[in-house]
Amino acid sequence: MSPRILLFDEQGVYRTGLHSLISSNMPRAEVVEAKSLNEALSQIRNDPFNLVILGVNLPSLLLGFLKAAREASPSTQFAIISALDTRAAILATLAAGLHGFISKHQSDADILDAITYLLSGRTYVPRSLVEAL
Repeated sequence: MSPRILLFDEQGVYRTGLHSLISSNMPRAEVVEAKSLNEALSQIRNDPFNLVILGVNLPSLLLGFLKAAREASPSTQFAIISALDTRAAILATLAAGLHGFISKHQSDADILDAITYLLSGRTYVPRSLVEAL
């Protein structure tokens, strides 16, 4: 079964670039973009995804979205992708109940590895956090 991945990022250029990166390296994946959290939630309710990647800086803003999205699709993995990759931001992401944090500063190969890791059902954090601990 081909993985279904939903991308939301307020920065359209980054969202489109991430879509292109995933599609060119994971040709079996179905990648869908959302331009808003409301659109993302609507798409999740219509047809669940294996992974939802959210380009936001504050996971605390996502609590309502996550509650509704999990009710609609309990088996979906949720991850943040952000340039704000401090230890505090990464830990806040996990505390908010997301399954992973991907840094926009990671290489393309590392981002693809993170996506593969998340699609396998595991929790992902950047190596920089693991090494710091």
